[in-house]
Amino acid sequence: MTDENLTPTPAAEWPKNVAQTVILPSTGIARLKRPDTMDLMAHGKVPKKVGSVIAKQRGKQAITEAEAITLLEFLIAASFVDPVVTFTRKAGVPLCIRDIGDEDKAAVIDLLRLV
Repeated sequence: MTDENLTPTPAAEWPKNVAQTVILPSTGIARLKRPDTMDLMAHGKVPKKVGSVIAKQRGKQAITEAEAITLLEFLIAASFVDPVVTFTRKAGVPLCIRDIGDEDKAAVIDLLRLV
């Protein structure tokens, strides 16, 4: 949208992507932040199978339902600031996306407008 009558938002007022503390349907409390996929990709934090789905999507190619679920689960896991939630189970990290219930996943998607 372009409009010559619009005034740019001052930097001090620019909406920032900050973590917010929320109570999820499971009654778990988490600090969530909308993930920055470009930043995650730049720092090598995107698993290969997720990166290929992102590439397909950016190339306007259709993705399967299974690929869409993989991408969503990665984004949900990446949204958790505290506690940390991993996309794949890792030693020393107690929570994996597979441990998060569907209601909590849906709440994260809605809260952060991931789709």
